[in-house]
Amino acid sequence: WPEPAGLTALEAAANGRAFVASASGGFLDSVVDGETGLLVPPGDNGALAASLDRLASDYDLAARLGAAGRERAASQFRWADHVAAMEALYAEAARTHAPALAR
Repeated sequence: WPEPAGLTALEAAANGRAFVASASGGFLDSVVDGETGLLVPPGDNGALAASLDRLASDYDLAARLGAAGRERAASQFRWADHVAAMEALYAEAARTHAPALAR
């Protein structure tokens, strides 16, 4: 099953690491292929091997992907924003559903 949130890619990006991920699940939202990481078709071992080899042999590409990933993770996936969104979601759920639950 694909990872629903793409968190492993975000963790790598936040640490400035270049990475390869499967083009599935949450990775489609958290990775910009060729800009913040490399995406490969799910189950395509040849593409995975080629992408890993590409990163291992092209230091400039790996550094560029790592830097862009760190910048994107810091600007678009901030923990404070996530917490605020979750708080708003819970507050809306409480306003909407609390009367029904009290019955």
